Amino acid sequence: GKIVVYDTGSWEVATDRWSAHTARIQSIAWNAAGTHAVSGGLDTNVHVWSVGQPGKRVKAANAHKDGVNGVVWAGEGKVASVGGDAAVKLWKVEGLV
Repeated sequence: GKIVVYDTGSWEVATDRWSAHTARIQSIAWNAAGTHAVSGGLDTNVHVWSVGQPGKRVKAANAHKDGVNGVVWAGEGKVASVGGDAAVKLWKVEGLV
């Protein structure tokens, strides 16, 4: 359940503080600016992470009953997720830093 982010220019670790999932991560997607990532996992949760402030995140708890299979950015401040519950959900993300 831990995500390590690397700077692709130097291959140095940008952050290794993204560790809130309690089960396997199924999907990760970056926003167009490369400032935030969204992840979804078998623990049923969706997390939005900030590179600038790695200790902060936005969480959608219990997003999909049978786990999150995929996540994608769906425009500015919006995330779409799909899960084992056969649902597609669109989330408005607020509080991004």
